[in-house]
Order: sequence, then structure tokens, then C-alpha cells
Amino acid sequence: MSGEVLTERIGGVPSIVVNRPEVRNAINAAASVAIAEALDELDNDPALAVGVIEPVRSSENAREGALAFKEKRTPHWKGH
Repeated sequence: MSGEVLTERIGGVPSIVVNRPEVRNAINAAASVAIAEALDELDNDPALAVGVIEPVRSSENAREGALAFKEKRTPHWKGH
């Protein structure tokens, strides 16, 4: 996977983060391939039913987005 797309699992929920802030997270060919690979991983793991795709923010905000999704609540973004 390229550095343009980051993946991690937070509390069993996979997070796919588009990491291209210099172009406002616009998707290019490399990013689209990396997202497709991450989605294939999600499809191939029967333990996973949902994933999150989001733009890069501060690390605290990225984690907050995934945790809020898991906890079924509205995220509290820092700086907003």
C-alpha cells in the first residue's frame, strides 16, 4: 500500500485514510489502487462487516472518527 492511503484497525473497525493533504486528498491512480487493495482486504475477512474511508486529519481526529463510528455517535473534531 502506498503512503497516500493509510490503514489501521481501531476496535475491530478498519479505517482507510486518504493521506494526500497537499492536494486536498484528491484521488490519483496510486491512491485508487491502494483503496481497492484495502477494500479487497475488507471483503476477504469474514469477521469484518464495515469499514471507514476518510480523509487525513490530525491523528487525534482520525482516531476520533473511527471511535465515534464504533460507538454510534457524532465525532467531536478538534479544531472545528
